[in-house]
Amino acid sequence: MSTNPSQRRFTPVWVFLGCLLLIAVVGMATKDRWLPLLKQSQIADKGEEEAGGHEGHDHGGHDDAHEGHEDSSSLHLSKQARRNIGLTEDKLQPIKLGAFTRTLNVPARVVEQPGRTRVQVASPMTGVVAAVYVVQGEAVQPGTLLFKVRLTHEDLVQAQAAFLKTLGELDVEDREIARLSDLGASGVIAGKTLLARKYSKQKLEAVLNANRESLLLHGLSSSQIASIIRDRRLLRELEVRAPALPSHEPVVALAGKQANAKAEYICPMLCTPATTGPGRCPVCAMGLVSAVSGADNTIPSIGKAEATHLFTVQTINVNMGSMISAGDAMAVLADLDELYVEGRAFEHDADEITHASRKQAAGESGWEITAVLESNDKKTGTVGGLKIVYIDNEIESDSRAQLFYVDLPNQILQDTQTPEGHRFLTWRFKPGQRMQLRVPIEQWKDRIVLPVEAVAKEGAETFVFLENGDHFDQRPVHVEYQDQLWVVIANDGSLFPGDTVALTGAHQMQVALKNKAGGGVDPHAGHNH
Repeated sequence: MSTNPSQRRFTPVWVFLGCLLLIAVVGMATKDRWLPLLKQSQIADKGEEEAGGHEGHDHGGHDDAHEGHEDSSSLHLSKQARRNIGLTEDKLQPIKLGAFTRTLNVPARVVEQPGRTRVQVASPMTGVVAAVYVVQGEAVQPGTLLFKVRLTHEDLVQAQAAFLKTLGELDVEDREIARLSDLGASGVIAGKTLLARKYSKQKLEAVLNANRESLLLHGLSSSQIASIIRDRRLLRELEVRAPALPSHEPVVALAGKQANAKAEYICPMLCTPATTGPGRCPVCAMGLVSAVSGADNTIPSIGKAEATHLFTVQTINVNMGSMISAGDAMAVLADLDELYVEGRAFEHDADEITHASRKQAAGESGWEITAVLESNDKKTGTVGGLKIVYIDNEIESDSRAQLFYVDLPNQILQDTQTPEGHRFLTWRFKPGQRMQLRVPIEQWKDRIVLPVEAVAKEGAETFVFLENGDHFDQRPVHVEYQDQLWVVIANDGSLFPGDTVALTGAHQMQVALKNKAGGGVDPHAGHNH
């Protein structure tokens, strides 16, 4: 049986096309198996190119200089990865040798200054509260009117009445002496009559002086007594004002709105006209008392200190209509402008605290104490430049703690005022706040000092990461000292001044480097180097 020649010519072509079709069908059916292997092969080839591309980088100047990167200790970070770990440009700094101050961290708290921060306003005499002019929490200046008390003390009323009666009798005696003096000049009356009147005047002046001292013992001030002499009226109400600060010289000022009134000094016996300066009366030799023209009373003021020192009304203990006795606490004020930080060190740290105090007293720089508020970040919760005021001379029997105190100037964070005129302040530091005090106890020179975020630990090893082109090289170092903020690296040749080191993210880079070494397919597998 004969075969067509054309059929024999085209049979191999169809067989070849059939094989290709079969291979394509099998490849599509098994792509889940061979496609990942192909991608891994491409990644391996790319890794070889990158490894070869870093050859020839110059890292000279170190004893352990190397060419290229050792993949096991080198890490490449993308821009996104750098931002994730906070590795910005300011966190890549060259190493510099500098001084390091080792500190002792002790717990502390903000406390009041005993005898100065808290001021108790007491009633000077018995009476009824007629008005309350402040509210709790309000900030007031020294000299601000706080309360008005209507006087009801019977002894005080009688003492004022006796004082006024003696003043009236003394006025009558003065007029009689003046009349007799005119008659005696013309020889109408005998001289002994005029002399007897002068003796009577001296007796009245002695009684008046005793009455004046009695009023002072009852709690009236010299200016209030002067107002009784001037106006010839009993003192019915008493104004209770915020006291002046003890660290400033009191200045006589006018109560109310007469701030520019002229200060005068008068004799308690009204022997001479009012003068503008202090001294003694030339007639009776009694000390002149201060008074202000047109005012019923005078108040102490602290002048320029009003701009910085303010009292905070902590508590108000009376209400309108309350009956109070002399000495009763009407209110408690607090001057929060200056506070203390009470540090609590262990007993065995007392010598180091004393050493730091001596260095401060000698004026040596670098020995200032830093206070850190708990639960605050390092920028807003840190106060530096503080000094030890004194160290307690007793050790607490229970805790065996050595107490010492640091002066803490306060700051006003917020100053608000209500439509009614009440002023309220928010202070930065408040008694009772928890702190930590960093007390300098030792200083080292020529050290490599890095933040704690710049080092990573792996077992017994400690590493930092040096910038090397677009990679970071892991470098083992020896840590001489470490605290909560800083590490001191030994200057043993592992690092050199000028090396650019990553100041943050060392732990994250160490984890990434470890994961890189232990995971995935080795990109160098099957290659000879």
